[in-house]
Amino acid sequence: MTGTSLDSIDLAWVLETAVGGPIEVLESLQVPLTDSVIERCQSIITGAALAAADLCQLEADYTHALQQALTTFQTRHPQMQPAVLGCHGQTLYHAPALRSSWQLLNPYPLAQQCRCPVAFDFRRQDLAAGGQGAPLAPLFHASHFARDGESVAVLNLGGLANITRLSPGAPILGFDTGPANTLLDLWTQTHFGVAYDHDGQYAARGQILPDLLQALLEDPYFSRPPPKSTGREYFNLPWLQARSPVALETLAPEDVLRTLVELTAVSAMKSLPEEPEIVLVAGGGALNPVLMAALDAHTTALVTTSAFSGIPPLEVESACFAWLGLACLDQRPMPTPSITGSTHPVVLGVLAPSC
Repeated sequence: MTGTSLDSIDLAWVLETAVGGPIEVLESLQVPLTDSVIERCQSIITGAALAAADLCQLEADYTHALQQALTTFQTRHPQMQPAVLGCHGQTLYHAPALRSSWQLLNPYPLAQQCRCPVAFDFRRQDLAAGGQGAPLAPLFHASHFARDGESVAVLNLGGLANITRLSPGAPILGFDTGPANTLLDLWTQTHFGVAYDHDGQYAARGQILPDLLQALLEDPYFSRPPPKSTGREYFNLPWLQARSPVALETLAPEDVLRTLVELTAVSAMKSLPEEPEIVLVAGGGALNPVLMAALDAHTTALVTTSAFSGIPPLEVESACFAWLGLACLDQRPMPTPSITGSTHPVVLGVLAPSC
């Protein structure tokens, strides 16, 4: 899969320990996505028109990139004989109000290559049942990160941030809290000429701008009750410019970046109805010490990464869709209503056969 950050192809080889139970990650790999594919996906996400022929070419190029990554993985692990390949694809547009979510992918070449079914299109069955179609990660979080007698929040910091509340005796609560790496990366690429803020070095030089932070937090999305989901089509640089009380070019780039880090931390940690005892952070944001410190400053909970519970931060999302692929293969309905707002549990995904 490729996440909202549009930075790499993430692969995970997992073993299901029991039918419907937790999985063990055996091996994983991150492969950079080509600049050409990234740029064309970003163009669509931000609203550019694309001819049908160009869209077909993009689908072919994206799928070919997945095939190359899979070839690398298969070469390294020739003993791998998967029962199913769970492949999310790349979200280009997410529109719950239209009961639609568009993931770029042609699964059939992958099915032929790996010689097993490919589970894909994980969101639209939930959308058809009245759900948001997202986030789906809380299903995986509940299966793998719940702790007896303790309240846990699992915060995934990919391009967007989604949070899962796991409390004893309470239903799973999960939703998108707002932007994470998508704004941080876009701002860093635009103003510092690098792909992302490695170790938070640029944000660490900046100061929080209270007026900008407050203006951003006044966006109605942050106060909307769950279930809710969002995407890059909403939280992007035009959104940032439109919400800013002053022209962004008059502000120090380091200060804006530090403020965006604070926005991610505040919108995530203030979104839960009560504080948990533990916050497990996954996704690329878990590797940003400035962001981790900002999260810690807004809660009394223990803030640590998902590695605390056995799965490293960069493996959680790919492992999640491998696990959902297994559920799709078994045609297991998933308990989505308390997360997405669907009217009933649904089977997530469809299967592309291998022959």
